[in-house]
Amino acid sequence: MAVSKRKNANKLRANSNLSTVKNQNVPILPQESARSNGGDGGLICFKTRCALALCTILLGCIAIGVFFGNISTEAGAGHVKKSLAQIPAIKMLRARSAGSDLRLQAADSKNIPRPAPIEEGVDSLAKFTSLAGPLANSEIVGLFFGAGWCSMTTPITPLLMALYASVPSGELSIVYVSSDESEKQMREYIEAHGSTDWISSMSFNHGDRNGLKRHFSVCAKKEIQVVLGEHAKRKYEIPTLILLEGGSGRVLSYDGVKDLKTGKVRKASNLFHWKS
Repeated sequence: MAVSKRKNANKLRANSNLSTVKNQNVPILPQESARSNGGDGGLICFKTRCALALCTILLGCIAIGVFFGNISTEAGAGHVKKSLAQIPAIKMLRARSAGSDLRLQAADSKNIPRPAPIEEGVDSLAKFTSLAGPLANSEIVGLFFGAGWCSMTTPITPLLMALYASVPSGELSIVYVSSDESEKQMREYIEAHGSTDWISSMSFNHGDRNGLKRHFSVCAKKEIQVVLGEHAKRKYEIPTLILLEGGSGRVLSYDGVKDLKTGKVRKASNLFHWKS
C-alpha cells in the first residue's frame, strides 16, 4: 500500500509540473517530450541527427568534386597516363607493339610480300584454273601438298591411293601440288605411285603450283623464301592434305594427313567425317 501510494504521488507531481510548463508557454525539450510519450521521441531525434549528418557528408563530397573538377581535367588525365605507363606489364606490351610496327615498316620498305589471310569459297579460288574441273565434277577435292624427296610424304601416298580406290567415281578428286625440285622429279614421283589414274597435277611451271602454296601458306621449309617471302612464316608444312567442298570451294578440313594416319578416314564410308 505504501509503495502504490508513493507511485501515485510521483505521477501526480509529474503531471502537475508538465501542466505548469504548458500554462507558462515554456517550450518542451525533446528529452522531456520523449519521456512523456514513452521514449519514441528519442528515436525520432536520433534518426534526424543521422539524416542531417549524411546530408552534410554528401554536400561536402559534391563541393570537393566540383572544386577539383574545375582545376584541370587534362592535367589529371595526363597524370593517370603517366602512372599507368610505369606499370611493368604495360611497358612490356608497348615495347612488343613498337617492335612489331618496326618489323612491318621494314618489310614494307623492302617490298617483302606478306602472306595474305586464307580466303575460302569458289570466288577466292577462281583464279586457279587448274581447280575448275575438279571442283565442278567432284563432291570433295583434296589438295595434296608434298614432294617425292620428302620422307614424310611417301608414307601418306599409299593411304591416299587406297582411299581414292574405295570411293565411287565423282566423289573424290586428288590434286597434287608439288614441292619437287624439277618437272622430271615430279613426274617420276607420280608415275611411281600409279601414274595419273588417281591423282591429277599441274605443269611444274604452272602459276597455280606456287599460287596455291601462297594462298594456303603451305610449302616445304626450303621453299619459304622463294614462295612466301623472305621473312614470311608458313602455316602448314608438307605433307598437307586440304579438303575442299566441290562446287563451293569451301574448306572442309586442313587435317587430311592426320585423319589418314589415325585411321579416321581410310575408306569411302569415312568420308562423312569431312563432309560434316
